[in-house]
Amino acid sequence: MSEDIKNECISTLTILGFTKLISPRDSKNISYTNDRIIYTFYGTHVRVKEAMNNCIYRVHYPSIEDTIHRQVRKYKFIATLYLYGFILGDPVLGERTIRLHTDIWIIHVGNRRTKIYNKITGKGVTTDYKNGLNYLKKRL
Repeated sequence: MSEDIKNECISTLTILGFTKLISPRDSKNISYTNDRIIYTFYGTHVRVKEAMNNCIYRVHYPSIEDTIHRQVRKYKFIATLYLYGFILGDPVLGERTIRLHTDIWIIHVGNRRTKIYNKITGKGVTTDYKNGLNYLKKRL
């Protein structure tokens, strides 16, 4: 079962532009990267390392496909924020959130949700990526 999921995930990553990392030692573990995320496939789980926030965590095979698609949405959202002029903030070691900001806005992008704060009013909202983008479009 996990071998089928593993092969399907690897084909999905390849379609998304991930490349296989060459291991310096003869290892059964396979790694794929796109310079922002590294997926390393082990026997029972996948280790995920995000370069933007220095976070490493484990995902078991039944939920890895959801994780891949969620991270694709997350990084598309972050790329859109860059287009709006947001700047990457300092990562917090061990946290999965990625912080971005402008002069007025602070955004914490998590794996499923995003928190958007207005520095001037002190008000904010927690929402998903799509609604968060709509929230910002109305206020920018």
